[in-house]
Amino acid sequence: MTLLSAAYDTVDQLRNDGLTTFEDLRIVFEKSRYPKGRSVGGRQFLHVFDDVKDHFADRRADLSYMLAPEDSLGLDRWLKDLARSMELYAKENNVHIPPK
Repeated sequence: MTLLSAAYDTVDQLRNDGLTTFEDLRIVFEKSRYPKGRSVGGRQFLHVFDDVKDHFADRRADLSYMLAPEDSLGLDRWLKDLARSMELYAKENNVHIPPK
């Protein structure tokens, strides 16, 4: 149970660190660029997708395209499933989940 708890804590910390880093990146980026989709001076930004080439960054309306590879791993779901499995195992085997 200790190793499962350590795995959970490690992945959760990595995920949180990634989100913090992304937020820092977004703040720096938006110092010199408008966020995608922002209206300026009453004019709405319209982005037209390229119908010939699929540009990866066009798939999302903001900088979150940079998180897409990590999102595709499904870490949030994995963490929920792991926590549920740990709770079930602890309950059925009368063991405690180590504190964080």
